[in-house]
Amino acid sequence: MIYFSELKGKKVFTEDKIEIGRLEDLIFSASEKPDIKKLVVRDSNKNRLIVDCEDLIKVDSQIYIR
Repeated sequence: MIYFSELKGKKVFTEDKIEIGRLEDLIFSASEKPDIKKLVVRDSNKNRLIVDCEDLIKVDSQIYIR
């Protein structure tokens, strides 16, 4: 099990290893069994980027997306 507190603030990279920002929040479905639907990433200009979870490649010491 992974806790959000372990993920918040992690660097987010594209699959080409280009840093796009840091994980700020997660968006869940409002249902009996909630699923994570989107990642909210804050870039260096303080812009908020919304990334669909289908684009998530890997989570380890960093987060990788397509």
